[in-house]
Amino acid sequence: MKKWVAWLAVCALLMAGTAFAEATRIRAVGASRYVEGEALVVLQGPDRTLAAQNVSSFRSALTRQADTLAASVGAKTAATYAAVAVASGRNIVFLRSSTRTTEQLLADLKANPAVLGAQPNYLARAFKTPNDPSYSQQWGLPKINAPTAWDTVTGPLAGADPVYVAVIDTGIDYNHPDLAGNMGRDKDNLYGKRFYNNGTVGTDPMDVDDHGSHVAGIIGAVGNNDTGVCGVNWAVKLLAVNVFSEFGPGDYRAYNTDTIAGIDYILAQKARGLNVRVANMSLGGWNTPPVGVDAYGTAIQAMSDAGILVAIAAGNEYQNIDSPGGPGSDPSDPTADYRGQRPYPACYRYTNTLTVGATDSGDVKSVFSNYSPNWVDLAAPGTGIYSTLPVSKGSYGNMSGTSMATPFVAGASALLMAAQPTRSTTEIRTMILTSGNTVGGTFWKNGRLDVANSMGATPPTPTGAGTATPTRAPSGGGGGGCSGLGFAPLAVLILLPLLALKRR
Repeated sequence: MKKWVAWLAVCALLMAGTAFAEATRIRAVGASRYVEGEALVVLQGPDRTLAAQNVSSFRSALTRQADTLAASVGAKTAATYAAVAVASGRNIVFLRSSTRTTEQLLADLKANPAVLGAQPNYLARAFKTPNDPSYSQQWGLPKINAPTAWDTVTGPLAGADPVYVAVIDTGIDYNHPDLAGNMGRDKDNLYGKRFYNNGTVGTDPMDVDDHGSHVAGIIGAVGNNDTGVCGVNWAVKLLAVNVFSEFGPGDYRAYNTDTIAGIDYILAQKARGLNVRVANMSLGGWNTPPVGVDAYGTAIQAMSDAGILVAIAAGNEYQNIDSPGGPGSDPSDPTADYRGQRPYPACYRYTNTLTVGATDSGDVKSVFSNYSPNWVDLAAPGTGIYSTLPVSKGSYGNMSGTSMATPFVAGASALLMAAQPTRSTTEIRTMILTSGNTVGGTFWKNGRLDVANSMGATPPTPTGAGTATPTRAPSGGGGGGCSGLGFAPLAVLILLPLLALKRR
C-alpha cells in the first residue's frame, strides 16, 4: 500500500511538473509578464487560395515557413494557426528556445526583413474584484434599458439561426441549470474547447475558476424559466473557449499563445458555418505598445474582419490609459508601474472591436475602471453584478470589474443581431455607439450602453469607425428570473485583462 501511495505522489508531481516549470520561466518587466525563451512572430503567409484547394498543403506550407524561420534564430516551431492565416493572410508563428532568451530571439527576428512583427508571449489576467454579498442584485439590466428592449425581442426571430457568442475566458459550467439551455455546440458537437498550459488542447471547456460562468450568465443566462437570473439575451448560444491555465491555487492566467489558439478555433468553426457573431474578451494585461505587426492583434483583427464583434474589457487598474501612473497609482497592486505601457487587447482598434469601461449603480464611473476618451468606446454596469457561478461555487454571486461590464455589451450586441439579422456587424456596432446615454461624461467616447435606444437606432453610413491596423497613440418567482414586462435578477459581466489572468 505504501508503494502505491508513493507512486501516486510521484505521478502527481510529474503531472504538476509542466505547469511548475513554466511558472519558473515567467519574467516580469514593469506590469508585463511573459514566458522567457518564447516569441510570437508574424510573417506574410502563403497564398490563401491554396487553403481552398488543399487544406493539408496549406498547413504544411505554414509549417515549412515557420521551421525555416525558427532554424535561423536557434529556436523550434511550437505552433502555427491555420484559421487565422486563412482569415488574415498572415502566418503567426509561436517559437520556443531552451537556450536563448526572449530578448535574444527578438533581436534576431527584428533584423530579419521577412518578419512583420515579433513580440514576447505575454500572459493575461481577469479583471474582477472579490465577491461581496452586500452588493445589491440585478440593478444593471434596467440601467441599460433591457426590459424595454425585451418588448421587441428576447432572442432569435422565428426561423432565424441562433446567434453564437464565443466566451474567451476560464470556461463555462455547461451543466448549470441557468446556462445549460443556452449552451451551443460546435460543428464537432462540443460545447467548446480548452487551450491551456502554453500549447495543450482539450475538448472539455468546463469552468476551471468562476469568472467565465459569471460572464456567460450576464450575456445569456436562460430567461423566462423561473430559475435564478436571466441574461441580456434570453436565448443566445454560448460557445465556451477556455484559455486559462492554473499557476497556483486560485491563480489563473492566459498565455497569449493559448488565446490565439482559441481565436483560431473560433475562426475555423465560423468558416465551417457556425453562426459566431460576437466574441467576449474579459481579460487582458499591460504591455509596451508593439512595434510592427502584432501577433495577438493580428488574431483579433482576423475575428473583426470575419464579421465578429469583439467586446473587450478596459481593465481594472484605476488608470487613465492616456497617462498611466507609476507605483502607488493602483490600490490593488501598489507596486505596479504602468508608465510607458497600455492595456491589451483593450487598446487594439479594429473595425468591429469595442472596448468597455464600467459604471456603478450611482451612474458614475466605477472607481477601479480604466478610462480614456481615446481608447474606451463606451461603458456598462460593472460594480456589484449578480450572475451565475459554477454550481460547485454556489451557483450565483456578485462580482465587480470591467470583465462584468463587457458581457453586457456582448449580450446586447447578440440581442440586436437577433432582432435585426440582416444588419452587418459594423452597423450593429454603430447602432450601439450612437445611442448610449451620457453616463460617465468624458471618461469614454460614447456614454453608457442603452440597448433599447440601440434597438431603435438607424445606423448611419460608417465613417472611420475602425481601422485595419492598430492605432498606437423569466417571469417572476423561482428565485428570480426576467419577464418582458418587468425586471428580475440578471447576471453581470466581469473584465479580464489580456496579458495575465489572475483573480482579484
